[in-house]
Amino acid sequence: ASSQGIAWSPQLRDATLAMLGGQLEAARHALRHGLAMNLARGFHHAVWARGSGFCPLNGLALVALRLPQHRIFVIDCDEHGGNGTEEYAARLPNLHAASIFGTRFGCMGGPRSLAREVRVPRDGFQAYRAALRDIANLLAEQRPDLVLYQAGADCHVDDPKSRVRLTTRRFVERDLQVLRMLRSLDLPTVIIAAGGYQSAAAVAQLNIATVRCALHVQRKEWPFARGPAVP
Repeated sequence: ASSQGIAWSPQLRDATLAMLGGQLEAARHALRHGLAMNLARGFHHAVWARGSGFCPLNGLALVALRLPQHRIFVIDCDEHGGNGTEEYAARLPNLHAASIFGTRFGCMGGPRSLAREVRVPRDGFQAYRAALRDIANLLAEQRPDLVLYQAGADCHVDDPKSRVRLTTRRFVERDLQVLRMLRSLDLPTVIIAAGGYQSAAAVAQLNIATVRCALHVQRKEWPFARGPAVP
């Protein structure tokens, strides 16, 4: 945090540890029961050596670090590329990452990672769908034990930082396509709320839309998988 000009405090420490603990608990729940959601953010910009982009510690990579016997795959659909998770994927043999973003944020792809820049006004929503299909192909090949889906709210057209510029309809279509894809592959999944620079109320409504998509897909009898034993 201090590397980004954020004053470190006991309150920030406790909040960060609670969010990271929630990430680990959600991962264990998903491995046992098939689906979980963590409303705390994933902190995907934090790199190996330090915090970055207002992310003090990388909660997505932490799952791979704490569960080394499990193969973890991150689908990152935030406005900003998951550069920190990409760096961790190059170091951790059990972690793969795939980012679809409008703002690269240093995310270039590399060992065990995929990076796709998509801006809907320029490329069309079909390009976003195609990027998700590429990820589906990777998942079908690799068959990870657990998928972490970073559902960025800052891709929405009304977000001041958005270059992806998904309308509300396309935002919902994105979540449904990802979740149906994971359901069809029978992969345990953690959904992580991410991003969002509109008002808190507007971001909350987008997070609620993601929850509703998950409930809709779950009610279609998601065939929950069972991975290896969870410690």
